[in-house]
Amino acid sequence: MEKRIFETEGAPTLSVASCRGDLSVVGWAEPTVRLQADEGTLTAAQEGDNIAITCESSLRISAPTEAQLQVVQVTGDARAKRIQGSLSLDLVTGDLVVSQAGPVTIQEVRGDLAVRLVDGDLMVQTVNGDMSVRNISGRFQVEEVGGDLGARDLAGNSSARIVRGDVRLRTAFSVDKEYAFKAKGNIVARVPPDANADLTLRSGRGQIRLKARLAEETEIDNQVTGRLGDGGSSVLLDAGGDLTLVARDGGETAGADLGAIGAEIGVEFGSEFADLAQDIATHVQARMEEMSAQLEEKLAHIEGNMAAFDQRAARAAEKAAEKARRKMERAAERLRRTAEREAGRARRAAHKARWKPVKVSAPSSRASEQQPPGEPVSDDERIAILNMVAEGKVSVEEAESLLDALGA
Repeated sequence: MEKRIFETEGAPTLSVASCRGDLSVVGWAEPTVRLQADEGTLTAAQEGDNIAITCESSLRISAPTEAQLQVVQVTGDARAKRIQGSLSLDLVTGDLVVSQAGPVTIQEVRGDLAVRLVDGDLMVQTVNGDMSVRNISGRFQVEEVGGDLGARDLAGNSSARIVRGDVRLRTAFSVDKEYAFKAKGNIVARVPPDANADLTLRSGRGQIRLKARLAEETEIDNQVTGRLGDGGSSVLLDAGGDLTLVARDGGETAGADLGAIGAEIGVEFGSEFADLAQDIATHVQARMEEMSAQLEEKLAHIEGNMAAFDQRAARAAEKAAEKARRKMERAAERLRRTAEREAGRARRAAHKARWKPVKVSAPSSRASEQQPPGEPVSDDERIAILNMVAEGKVSVEEAESLLDALGA
Protein backbone atom coordinates (compact mmCIF):
# COMPACT_ATOMS: atom_id res chain seq x y z
CA MET A 1 0.00 0.00 0.00
CA GLU A 2 1.40 3.38 -1.04
CA LYS A 3 0.60 6.50 1.00
CA ARG A 4 1.21 10.16 0.24
CA ILE A 5 0.51 13.07 2.60
CA PHE A 6 0.39 16.74 1.57
CA GLU A 7 0.18 19.69 3.95
CA THR A 8 -2.37 22.29 2.83
CA GLU A 9 -3.63 25.72 3.75
CA GLY A 10 -7.16 26.92 3.14
CA ALA A 11 -9.14 25.07 0.47
CA PRO A 12 -6.97 22.84 -1.74
CA THR A 13 -8.04 21.71 -5.21
CA LEU A 14 -7.78 17.98 -5.93
CA SER A 15 -7.42 17.30 -9.67
CA VAL A 16 -7.83 13.60 -10.43
CA ALA A 17 -6.98 13.02 -14.10
CA SER A 18 -7.61 9.28 -13.97
CA CYS A 19 -8.42 6.57 -11.42
CA ARG A 20 -8.38 3.02 -12.83
CA GLY A 21 -10.39 1.50 -10.01
CA ASP A 22 -12.76 2.72 -7.31
CA LEU A 23 -12.40 6.26 -5.98
CA SER A 24 -13.36 7.35 -2.46
CA VAL A 25 -13.01 10.95 -1.27
CA VAL A 26 -13.94 11.83 2.32
CA GLY A 27 -13.65 15.22 3.97
CA TRP A 28 -12.13 15.62 7.41
CA ALA A 29 -11.01 18.41 9.77
CA GLU A 30 -7.26 17.89 9.30
CA PRO A 31 -5.27 20.45 7.20
CA THR A 32 -3.73 17.62 5.18
CA VAL A 33 -4.54 15.52 2.13
CA ARG A 34 -3.89 11.79 2.51
CA LEU A 35 -3.76 9.49 -0.53
CA GLN A 36 -3.78 5.69 -0.34
CA ALA A 37 -3.37 3.33 -3.31
CA ASP A 38 -1.66 0.12 -4.33
CA GLU A 39 2.13 0.26 -4.43
CA GLY A 40 3.56 1.73 -7.63
CA THR A 41 0.22 2.92 -9.04
CA LEU A 42 0.00 6.45 -7.63
CA THR A 43 1.37 9.67 -9.13
CA ALA A 44 0.75 12.92 -7.25
CA ALA A 45 2.32 16.37 -7.32
CA GLN A 46 1.53 19.54 -5.40
CA GLU A 47 1.80 23.03 -6.82
CA GLY A 48 0.47 25.68 -4.49
CA ASP A 49 -3.06 24.75 -3.47
CA ASN A 50 -3.50 22.31 -6.36
CA ILE A 51 -2.70 18.58 -6.08
CA ALA A 52 -2.63 16.73 -9.41
CA ILE A 53 -3.35 13.00 -9.08
CA THR A 54 -3.27 9.98 -11.37
CA CYS A 55 -3.81 6.44 -10.10
CA GLU A 56 -3.66 3.06 -11.87
CA SER A 57 -5.63 1.30 -9.10
CA SER A 58 -8.34 2.08 -6.55
CA LEU A 59 -7.68 5.27 -4.62
CA ARG A 60 -8.75 6.59 -1.23
CA ILE A 61 -8.46 10.28 -0.43
CA SER A 62 -8.96 12.10 2.87
CA ALA A 63 -9.02 15.87 2.42
CA PRO A 64 -10.10 19.05 4.24
CA THR A 65 -13.85 19.56 4.03
CA GLU A 66 -13.31 22.88 2.23
CA ALA A 67 -11.48 21.17 -0.63
CA GLN A 68 -12.59 21.35 -4.25
CA LEU A 69 -12.68 18.15 -6.30
CA GLN A 70 -12.18 17.85 -10.06
CA VAL A 71 -12.32 14.35 -11.58
CA VAL A 72 -11.84 13.56 -15.26
CA GLN A 73 -12.35 9.78 -15.28
CA VAL A 74 -13.01 6.92 -12.86
CA THR A 75 -13.15 3.39 -14.31
CA GLY A 76 -15.00 1.96 -11.31
CA ASP A 77 -17.35 3.18 -8.58
CA ALA A 78 -16.89 6.59 -6.97
CA ARG A 79 -17.93 8.13 -3.67
CA ALA A 80 -17.55 11.66 -2.28
CA LYS A 81 -18.65 12.68 1.21
CA ARG A 82 -18.28 15.83 3.29
CA ILE A 83 -16.55 17.84 0.53
CA GLN A 84 -18.05 21.32 0.87
CA GLY A 85 -16.16 22.90 -2.00
CA SER A 86 -17.36 22.46 -5.57
CA LEU A 87 -17.36 18.95 -7.11
CA SER A 88 -16.91 18.33 -10.82
CA LEU A 89 -16.91 14.81 -12.30
CA ASP A 90 -16.67 14.15 -16.04
CA LEU A 91 -17.02 10.36 -16.27
CA VAL A 92 -17.71 7.57 -13.77
CA THR A 93 -18.07 4.18 -15.44
CA GLY A 94 -19.60 2.53 -12.34
CA ASP A 95 -21.93 3.85 -9.63
CA LEU A 96 -21.54 7.26 -7.98
CA VAL A 97 -22.64 8.33 -4.48
CA VAL A 98 -22.32 11.95 -3.32
CA SER A 99 -23.41 13.20 0.10
CA GLN A 100 -22.93 16.31 2.26
CA ALA A 101 -21.36 18.27 -0.57
CA GLY A 102 -21.13 21.74 -2.05
CA PRO A 103 -22.25 22.51 -5.63
CA VAL A 104 -22.00 19.41 -7.88
CA THR A 105 -21.57 19.13 -11.66
CA ILE A 106 -21.63 15.68 -13.31
CA GLN A 107 -21.26 14.90 -17.00
CA GLU A 108 -21.80 11.13 -17.25
CA VAL A 109 -22.43 8.23 -14.87
CA ARG A 110 -22.74 4.86 -16.58
CA GLY A 111 -24.11 3.12 -13.49
CA ASP A 112 -26.48 4.43 -10.81
CA LEU A 113 -26.27 7.85 -9.18
CA ALA A 114 -27.31 8.74 -5.61
CA VAL A 115 -26.94 12.32 -4.33
CA ARG A 116 -28.14 13.81 -1.06
CA LEU A 117 -27.55 16.88 1.09
CA VAL A 118 -26.11 19.27 -1.49
CA ASP A 119 -25.56 22.87 -0.42
CA GLY A 120 -25.86 24.48 -3.82
CA ASP A 121 -26.75 23.41 -7.36
CA LEU A 122 -26.78 19.87 -8.73
CA MET A 123 -26.28 19.78 -12.50
CA VAL A 124 -26.18 16.40 -14.27
CA GLN A 125 -25.92 15.59 -17.96
CA THR A 126 -26.41 11.81 -18.30
CA VAL A 127 -27.09 8.87 -15.97
CA ASN A 128 -27.37 5.48 -17.67
CA GLY A 129 -28.85 3.70 -14.64
CA ASP A 130 -31.20 4.81 -11.86
CA MET A 131 -30.90 8.15 -10.09
CA SER A 132 -31.86 9.19 -6.56
CA VAL A 133 -31.56 12.77 -5.26
CA ARG A 134 -32.57 14.28 -1.94
CA ASN A 135 -32.20 17.59 -0.09
CA ILE A 136 -30.85 19.85 -2.82
CA SER A 137 -30.75 23.48 -1.63
CA GLY A 138 -30.10 25.04 -5.04
CA ARG A 139 -31.05 24.31 -8.63
CA PHE A 140 -31.45 20.69 -9.77
CA GLN A 141 -31.20 19.74 -13.42
CA VAL A 142 -30.63 16.43 -15.21
CA GLU A 143 -30.75 16.03 -18.97
CA GLU A 144 -31.21 12.26 -19.29
CA VAL A 145 -31.78 9.30 -16.96
CA GLY A 146 -31.72 5.82 -18.48
CA GLY A 147 -33.58 4.17 -15.58
CA ASP A 148 -35.84 5.51 -12.83
CA LEU A 149 -35.59 8.84 -11.01
CA GLY A 150 -36.45 9.39 -7.35
CA ALA A 151 -36.32 13.02 -6.18
CA ARG A 152 -37.16 14.45 -2.75
CA ASP A 153 -36.95 17.83 -1.04
CA LEU A 154 -35.97 20.09 -3.94
CA ALA A 155 -35.73 23.74 -2.88
CA GLY A 156 -34.78 25.40 -6.19
CA ASN A 157 -35.74 25.28 -9.86
CA SER A 158 -35.80 21.59 -10.81
CA SER A 159 -36.06 19.74 -14.10
CA ALA A 160 -35.52 16.34 -15.70
CA ARG A 161 -35.61 16.64 -19.48
CA ILE A 162 -36.14 12.93 -20.14
CA VAL A 163 -36.39 9.95 -17.79
CA ARG A 164 -36.71 6.63 -19.64
CA GLY A 165 -38.18 4.86 -16.62
CA ASP A 166 -40.49 6.09 -13.87
CA VAL A 167 -40.32 9.24 -11.76
CA ARG A 168 -41.04 9.39 -8.02
CA LEU A 169 -41.28 12.98 -6.79
CA ARG A 170 -41.80 13.99 -3.17
CA THR A 171 -41.32 17.66 -2.40
CA ALA A 172 -42.93 20.93 -1.42
CA PHE A 173 -42.90 23.40 -4.31
CA SER A 174 -40.99 26.56 -3.44
CA VAL A 175 -42.69 29.85 -4.29
CA ASP A 176 -41.65 31.41 -7.62
CA LYS A 177 -39.71 28.28 -8.65
CA GLU A 178 -40.20 26.09 -11.71
CA TYR A 179 -40.45 22.28 -11.71
CA ALA A 180 -40.55 20.25 -14.94
CA PHE A 181 -40.26 16.45 -15.15
CA LYS A 182 -40.80 14.28 -18.22
CA ALA A 183 -40.83 10.46 -18.09
CA LYS A 184 -41.35 7.68 -20.61
CA GLY A 185 -42.94 5.63 -17.82
CA ASN A 186 -45.18 6.60 -14.90
CA ILE A 187 -44.94 9.61 -12.60
CA VAL A 188 -46.03 9.61 -8.95
CA ALA A 189 -45.83 13.05 -7.30
CA ARG A 190 -46.46 13.40 -3.58
CA VAL A 191 -46.77 16.89 -2.09
CA PRO A 192 -47.83 18.24 1.34
CA PRO A 193 -51.50 19.20 1.73
CA ASP A 194 -50.66 22.91 2.00
CA ALA A 195 -48.63 22.96 -1.23
CA ASN A 196 -48.98 25.98 -3.53
CA ALA A 197 -48.49 25.42 -7.25
CA ASP A 198 -49.86 26.12 -10.71
CA LEU A 199 -50.04 22.66 -12.29
CA THR A 200 -49.94 21.25 -15.80
CA LEU A 201 -50.30 17.46 -15.80
CA ARG A 202 -49.96 15.35 -18.97
CA SER A 203 -50.30 11.64 -19.68
CA GLY A 204 -49.45 10.22 -23.10
CA ARG A 205 -51.10 6.79 -23.00
CA GLY A 206 -52.17 6.33 -19.38
CA GLN A 207 -54.45 7.92 -16.83
CA ILE A 208 -54.22 11.00 -14.67
CA ARG A 209 -55.20 10.25 -11.07
CA LEU A 210 -55.75 13.16 -8.71
CA LYS A 211 -55.77 12.70 -4.96
CA ALA A 212 -55.79 16.43 -4.33
CA ARG A 213 -58.19 19.35 -4.64
CA LEU A 214 -57.39 21.64 -7.57
CA ALA A 215 -58.87 25.09 -8.04
CA GLU A 216 -59.79 26.18 -11.59
CA GLU A 217 -59.33 22.60 -12.78
CA THR A 218 -59.68 22.00 -16.53
CA GLU A 219 -59.18 18.81 -18.54
CA ILE A 220 -58.58 18.63 -22.27
CA ASP A 221 -57.69 15.26 -23.83
CA ASN A 222 -54.89 13.87 -21.64
CA GLN A 223 -53.96 17.14 -19.96
CA VAL A 224 -55.17 18.59 -16.65
CA THR A 225 -54.42 22.10 -15.43
CA GLY A 226 -55.28 23.64 -12.10
CA ARG A 227 -54.02 25.32 -8.96
CA LEU A 228 -52.94 23.90 -5.63
CA GLY A 229 -53.49 26.31 -2.73
CA ASP A 230 -52.52 29.86 -3.67
CA GLY A 231 -50.34 28.82 -6.61
CA GLY A 232 -47.08 30.69 -7.13
CA SER A 233 -44.77 27.94 -8.41
CA SER A 234 -44.94 26.50 -11.92
CA VAL A 235 -45.12 22.68 -12.13
CA LEU A 236 -45.15 20.61 -15.33
CA LEU A 237 -45.36 16.81 -15.07
CA ASP A 238 -45.39 14.89 -18.36
CA ALA A 239 -45.72 11.08 -18.18
CA GLY A 240 -45.74 8.56 -20.99
CA GLY A 241 -47.76 6.22 -18.75
CA ASP A 242 -49.91 6.96 -15.71
CA LEU A 243 -49.60 10.14 -13.67
CA THR A 244 -50.63 10.24 -10.01
CA LEU A 245 -50.71 13.36 -7.85
CA VAL A 246 -51.15 12.90 -4.09
CA ALA A 247 -51.48 15.84 -1.70
CA ARG A 248 -51.38 14.62 1.88
CA ASP A 249 -48.91 13.95 4.71
CA GLY A 250 -49.43 10.24 5.24
CA GLY A 251 -51.75 7.34 4.65
CA GLU A 252 -51.96 4.81 1.88
CA THR A 253 -50.26 5.11 -1.47
CA ALA A 254 -50.40 2.93 -4.53
CA GLY A 255 -48.61 -0.40 -4.13
CA ALA A 256 -46.19 0.38 -6.92
CA ASP A 257 -45.28 3.66 -5.23
CA LEU A 258 -44.61 1.88 -1.92
CA GLY A 259 -42.33 -0.59 -3.67
CA ALA A 260 -40.42 2.25 -5.31
CA ILE A 261 -40.08 4.11 -2.02
CA GLY A 262 -38.81 0.92 -0.33
CA ALA A 263 -36.19 0.54 -3.04
CA GLU A 264 -35.05 4.13 -2.57
CA ILE A 265 -34.77 3.68 1.20
CA GLY A 266 -32.77 0.50 0.68
CA VAL A 267 -30.35 2.25 -1.65
CA GLU A 268 -29.89 5.05 0.88
CA PHE A 269 -29.18 2.58 3.70
CA GLY A 270 -26.73 0.75 1.44
CA SER A 271 -24.94 4.02 0.80
CA GLU A 272 -25.02 4.82 4.53
CA PHE A 273 -23.34 1.53 5.39
CA ALA A 274 -20.74 2.00 2.68
CA ASP A 275 -20.04 5.55 3.89
CA LEU A 276 -19.74 4.28 7.45
CA ALA A 277 -17.32 1.54 6.38
CA GLN A 278 -15.12 4.15 4.72
CA ASP A 279 -15.30 6.45 7.75
CA ILE A 280 -14.29 3.59 10.04
CA ALA A 281 -11.41 2.62 7.76
CA THR A 282 -10.16 6.22 7.62
CA HIS A 283 -10.49 6.66 11.39
CA VAL A 284 -8.67 3.41 12.15
CA GLN A 285 -5.94 4.15 9.61
CA ALA A 286 -5.32 7.60 11.08
CA ARG A 287 -5.18 6.14 14.60
CA MET A 288 -2.78 3.42 13.47
CA GLU A 289 -0.45 5.97 11.87
CA GLU A 290 -0.54 8.10 15.01
CA MET A 291 0.33 5.11 17.20
CA SER A 292 3.00 4.02 14.74
CA ALA A 293 4.63 7.47 14.87
CA GLN A 294 4.59 7.41 18.66
CA LEU A 295 6.14 3.94 18.75
CA GLU A 296 8.84 4.88 16.25
CA GLU A 297 9.69 7.93 18.33
CA LYS A 298 10.04 5.79 21.46
CA LEU A 299 12.13 3.19 19.61
CA ALA A 300 14.40 5.91 18.23
CA HIS A 301 14.92 7.15 21.77
CA ILE A 302 15.77 3.63 22.89
CA GLU A 303 18.24 3.16 20.05
CA GLY A 304 19.89 6.50 20.86
CA ASN A 305 20.43 5.41 24.44
CA MET A 306 21.29 1.76 23.85
CA ALA A 307 24.04 1.89 26.44
CA ALA A 308 21.46 2.59 29.10
CA PHE A 309 18.93 -0.01 27.95
CA ASP A 310 19.21 -3.68 27.42
CA GLN A 311 19.08 -4.75 23.77
CA ARG A 312 16.57 -7.42 24.66
CA ALA A 313 14.19 -4.75 25.98
CA ALA A 314 14.46 -2.87 22.69
CA ARG A 315 13.66 -6.02 20.71
CA ALA A 316 10.71 -6.73 23.02
CA ALA A 317 9.39 -3.21 22.43
CA GLU A 318 9.68 -3.65 18.67
CA LYS A 319 7.85 -6.97 18.87
CA ALA A 320 5.07 -5.47 21.01
CA ALA A 321 4.67 -2.58 18.59
CA GLU A 322 4.38 -4.94 15.62
CA LYS A 323 1.87 -7.10 17.50
CA ALA A 324 -0.28 -4.07 18.34
CA ARG A 325 -0.15 -2.90 14.72
CA ARG A 326 -1.26 -6.30 13.40
CA LYS A 327 -4.09 -6.46 15.96
CA MET A 328 -5.45 -3.10 14.87
CA GLU A 329 -5.22 -4.09 11.21
CA ARG A 330 -7.17 -7.29 11.87
CA ALA A 331 -9.81 -5.39 13.86
CA ALA A 332 -10.17 -2.80 11.10
CA GLU A 333 -10.53 -5.51 8.46
CA ARG A 334 -13.19 -7.36 10.48
CA LEU A 335 -15.15 -4.16 10.96
CA ARG A 336 -14.82 -3.24 7.28
CA ARG A 337 -16.16 -6.65 6.26
CA THR A 338 -19.08 -6.27 8.70
CA ALA A 339 -20.03 -2.88 7.26
CA GLU A 340 -19.71 -4.14 3.68
CA ARG A 341 -21.86 -7.18 4.54
CA GLU A 342 -24.57 -4.88 5.91
CA ALA A 343 -24.35 -2.70 2.79
CA GLY A 344 -24.84 -5.76 0.60
CA ARG A 345 -27.82 -6.85 2.68
CA ALA A 346 -29.41 -3.41 2.31
CA ARG A 347 -28.86 -3.43 -1.46
CA ARG A 348 -30.44 -6.88 -1.79
CA ALA A 349 -33.43 -5.70 0.25
CA ALA A 350 -33.71 -2.67 -2.02
CA HIS A 351 -33.72 -4.88 -5.12
CA LYS A 352 -36.50 -7.08 -3.69
CA ALA A 353 -38.53 -4.02 -2.67
CA ARG A 354 -38.21 -2.57 -6.14
CA TRP A 355 -39.59 -5.56 -8.02
CA LYS A 356 -41.90 -7.21 -5.48
CA PRO A 357 -45.56 -6.11 -5.64
CA VAL A 358 -46.80 -4.45 -2.46
CA LYS A 359 -50.30 -4.91 -1.02
CA VAL A 360 -51.84 -1.94 0.71
CA SER A 361 -54.40 -2.59 3.42
CA ALA A 362 -55.53 -0.84 6.56
CA PRO A 363 -53.90 -2.34 9.66
CA SER A 364 -56.23 -3.88 12.23
CA SER A 365 -55.88 -3.40 15.96
CA ARG A 366 -55.87 -7.19 16.42
CA ALA A 367 -52.97 -7.59 14.02
CA SER A 368 -51.00 -4.92 15.86
CA GLU A 369 -51.54 -6.77 19.15
CA GLN A 370 -50.20 -10.04 17.72
CA GLN A 371 -46.81 -8.92 16.49
CA PRO A 372 -44.49 -11.95 16.59
CA PRO A 373 -41.56 -11.66 18.96
CA GLY A 374 -37.96 -11.58 17.89
CA GLU A 375 -38.14 -9.30 14.87
CA PRO A 376 -34.85 -9.05 12.94
CA VAL A 377 -32.55 -6.14 13.57
CA SER A 378 -33.48 -3.01 11.64
CA ASP A 379 -31.16 -0.99 9.39
CA ASP A 380 -31.27 1.88 11.93
CA GLU A 381 -30.01 -0.50 14.64
CA ARG A 382 -27.20 -1.78 12.42
CA ILE A 383 -26.05 1.76 11.66
CA ALA A 384 -26.25 2.69 15.36
CA ILE A 385 -24.06 -0.29 16.32
CA LEU A 386 -21.46 0.49 13.67
CA ASN A 387 -21.46 4.16 14.72
CA MET A 388 -20.74 3.03 18.30
CA VAL A 389 -17.66 1.21 17.03
CA ALA A 390 -16.52 4.19 14.98
CA GLU A 391 -16.83 6.38 18.09
CA GLY A 392 -14.92 3.87 20.23
CA LYS A 393 -17.85 3.08 22.53
CA VAL A 394 -17.75 -0.67 21.83
CA SER A 395 -15.11 -3.00 20.39
CA VAL A 396 -15.33 -4.84 17.08
CA GLU A 397 -16.01 -8.11 18.92
CA GLU A 398 -18.79 -6.52 20.98
CA ALA A 399 -20.37 -5.08 17.81
CA GLU A 400 -20.33 -8.48 16.10
CA SER A 401 -21.89 -10.09 19.20
CA LEU A 402 -24.62 -7.43 19.27
CA LEU A 403 -25.44 -7.95 15.60
CA ASP A 404 -25.57 -11.73 16.10
CA ALA A 405 -27.74 -11.41 19.21
CA LEU A 406 -30.18 -9.14 17.39
CA GLY A 407 -30.52 -11.57 14.51
CA ALA A 408 -28.59 -9.55 11.93
